[in-house]
Amino acid sequence: MVGHVLARRPVAARRAAREAQAPLDRRQHAPRNRPRGRARRPVRQGLADRPATGAERGCPQGRDQGVARPLRQGQANGIAHKPRLRYFDMGDRTWHAARSWRSVTKHRPRLYLSAARSGTAHSLNDGTLASKLPTGRNSYQESYVYDPTAGSSIPIDREGPDGFLPYAPLDQRFDEPHGLTYTTPVLKRPLHLAGPTELRFWAVTEASDMAWVGRLVDVAPDGSARMITSGWLRASFRRVDPKRSRDGAPYLPDDRQLPVTIGQEIKYRMDIWPIAWTLKPGHRLRLWLSSSDSPNHEPLPVAGRNLILHDAVYPSQLILGTR
Repeated sequence: MVGHVLARRPVAARRAAREAQAPLDRRQHAPRNRPRGRARRPVRQGLADRPATGAERGCPQGRDQGVARPLRQGQANGIAHKPRLRYFDMGDRTWHAARSWRSVTKHRPRLYLSAARSGTAHSLNDGTLASKLPTGRNSYQESYVYDPTAGSSIPIDREGPDGFLPYAPLDQRFDEPHGLTYTTPVLKRPLHLAGPTELRFWAVTEASDMAWVGRLVDVAPDGSARMITSGWLRASFRRVDPKRSRDGAPYLPDDRQLPVTIGQEIKYRMDIWPIAWTLKPGHRLRLWLSSSDSPNHEPLPVAGRNLILHDAVYPSQLILGTR
């Protein structure tokens, strides 16, 4: 038995070396229970007609070998002096380098929730993301009713089964009627999202607890809406650790529940998952805010009406991370 294990060790070592060099890209996120002998085809996540670019091809040319050779063969090739981080922009599908993930975020622009009509969404309010605080009628509160029995939302996001993506309806317009939307005007220049985003808002709920779901959406000129990233927050777990938080990146320890007083204005800081995504000129950035994300998360068994406040006293805003 010992001899058998020793004899197999070189094979295992060679296999480990090969796996260490394999770049992680979207081709790895595919079903693994296919019959033996069947050709493995890259999963394009619904983009089968587009040629493979960026992440589908793996790391930049020579990058994976440059990392492996100093470790495996002791070759000094200067890789240790290059930027420690390489990240992929999911919007323009390009690779970038940085010292660290935190250093990627250079700016923190703020977009304020406004009741001004954008004319682009079929949601309950069709609001706007504005560069200034809303005034007058644009600062009036908006509401929606959360019903846990209303059905499921678009099921695929960052937690979804990637192998199913080519066959799933991903257009976020299907979910617009079930929540509130806030959309920017048409972008005149590229918007380079990079890093975490914070949704800081004030709300009133008629329930003893409530779930908040926020999504960032890339709206194309033809109106199609593709999700960029998302965040979740339960009202009773809204406590933020100020020592570990920074502007645009709240840290929520989720270690204890706080009471939710029905009818009271409460401040929330939602941590929206970090992303690197470029929105092209002619596109729009949209925030979708609701309380249901089934089947990704089990719906809370409470129903109630929710009011979102956005005025000079309660300046609800989206704090972006951009490069």
